[in-house]
Amino acid sequence: MKRLFKLAVATVAIAVSQCGHAATYSFTGFFGESLPPGQSDYSATFELTLPAPVTVDTTVLAAGLTSCMTHAEACTAVTFYVDASVAGLSPGNDWQAIGLSTASVTSYYYFQPSSFTTDGVYDVVGFNPATLTVSGVSAVPEPAAAAMFGIAALGLAAIGRRRRAIAE
Repeated sequence: MKRLFKLAVATVAIAVSQCGHAATYSFTGFFGESLPPGQSDYSATFELTLPAPVTVDTTVLAAGLTSCMTHAEACTAVTFYVDASVAGLSPGNDWQAIGLSTASVTSYYYFQPSSFTTDGVYDVVGFNPATLTVSGVSAVPEPAAAAMFGIAALGLAAIGRRRRAIAE
């Protein structure tokens, strides 16, 4: 019986570990910095996967980004501002903001509230044109994880039933 209990607990632990809510952020937009001679592309992009959705102001240095490019120079960091007005970036509206930085300049992009925590494609509000795609936030457990939960529940129910039968 102890062995069955340990197996059920181990199954629950494995199932829980497979139900993470990693969030992937993909960004593309206009980068407001002077172009080097001979270039006509003002674009910037980055991609990033975090273990959980952004719910507090978060800065990720270039080494932590899956990819990051601007037309002029290398990215140094991406900062997510959950409330741009609290960060002193915009007057009210509860906008969220992303600051994309190089060694010489940071361009800011504003998005509707809850853009960082809800799967979808979001267009920038206002200034620099940009699109933010958020995925994986509303992750549904894998079928295998759901099956492990079921197996663990059945194992724990069997243990409970057996203990009650022994106690009577």
